[in-house]
Amino acid sequence: MTFQPPIPDAMVGAVAGAIVGSVGTFVAGEISRRKKEKKTANRIRTALIYEIYTVSNLASQVQEFVNNDQGDFSEKDAFSMLKTVVHKDVYSANSDKISLLSEPEISHIVVFYTTLNRFSKTAIENTGTSEDTSEMLSELLSRVTQKGEECVKVLDENR
Repeated sequence: MTFQPPIPDAMVGAVAGAIVGSVGTFVAGEISRRKKEKKTANRIRTALIYEIYTVSNLASQVQEFVNNDQGDFSEKDAFSMLKTVVHKDVYSANSDKISLLSEPEISHIVVFYTTLNRFSKTAIENTGTSEDTSEMLSELLSRVTQKGEECVKVLDENR
């Protein structure tokens, strides 16, 4: 038989209390972190909805303007105007936090901004003087509008 020194009840209580306190602190910290992430994700969603809606709506208006052939204002002017007023401030400022959103949201956001970048790049590289270029820009503009509407819908469903 080996000698086992008695463990005072106070020591057992202190160790058990420390373990329970540590677990409680960890759980409370996790809950707080998740609430903060959820709040941040909702703020990003809301900001992206407004940015994407604004760009998509503007693209739609330019598309309608071009299709209705409004006076002395050419397609070239319309496309040029759109590429200068399109901003991606919210997306750029929050690109490191996009991972807080769901995979379908991220996918729609990436598709929208890729389409928007393609339109902007094409509009910058081409003066819009040829009919082929105008048709291509018009088609891209239509896609920007469509992808924007889809993206806003997905983001809004998750708010």
